[in-house]
Amino acid sequence: MSAITMQDGIVVTLGAAPAVDPFALNVTIDGMDGTATVGASGPGVFRTGRRSGDAPFAAVGAFARTGDIVGFLRRGPLLLPVRMPADGWILAFAPDGAGVGHGAPLVRILVATTGIEP
Repeated sequence: MSAITMQDGIVVTLGAAPAVDPFALNVTIDGMDGTATVGASGPGVFRTGRRSGDAPFAAVGAFARTGDIVGFLRRGPLLLPVRMPADGWILAFAPDGAGVGHGAPLVRILVATTGIEP
């Protein structure tokens, strides 16, 4: 586990992931979990682009705003957008083309908060 203290006194800690974290990412900021996971709204196939082979809409490390499309959930003929729940940085994606069930983790983000902003 490592901790970094920023100039403004905010402490960022990277530690071991809890067993429930499917992406194996655990980031605490001043003792609070600084991450969020976007779950699947239902069963389907997760896509980072519109179709297989398309360029992804977003990349790991990119900053995205609330409501930005960061992937898609294909459910039969429907292509449902996966949107950012908050401003933040993308930490991880489920594999492109992965079959997922309801609530399965699709995207893990580091939420932009006061002191942790672009």
